[in-house]
Amino acid sequence: GLAAEGSVANFLVGLFIAPYFIAVPLFLVMLVVRTLPEQIMLRLASRKKTEEALPSSVWTIHGKQYDLREYVKHHPGGAWAINLGRNRDCTGLFESYHVFADRARLERILARYEVRPSAAGEQLGSPAMQVSAGLDGLVFGDA
Repeated sequence: GLAAEGSVANFLVGLFIAPYFIAVPLFLVMLVVRTLPEQIMLRLASRKKTEEALPSSVWTIHGKQYDLREYVKHHPGGAWAINLGRNRDCTGLFESYHVFADRARLERILARYEVRPSAAGEQLGSPAMQVSAGLDGLVFGDA
């Protein structure tokens, strides 16, 4: 009676519905595996073009790039301190060491060393290449 009907129902569910629980995740995995390498290559190519457009040594502060190689010898905290931020985003480092510094003075100094994107860099349209003069209030948290 009922046991036989239950097993038939289970059989039918297993036959018609269970394959979807396997097929759909399998399809999604295949889709990701197929497109992921392409996305990675596009990002790497974009990053390489961005890096080629910048000087070999940059300090990134609040998303803007600065070539501070000439300023290193004048840095009041010494060369070792400023070189801690070379070739990386050093926003946190910058903010932690300049808590009580004269912000207007810092802005003037950084503006002199800000990297302007080349024509090739501007075509990339990446946020890393879209730099403008000054700190635009970002250091102060103004919007």
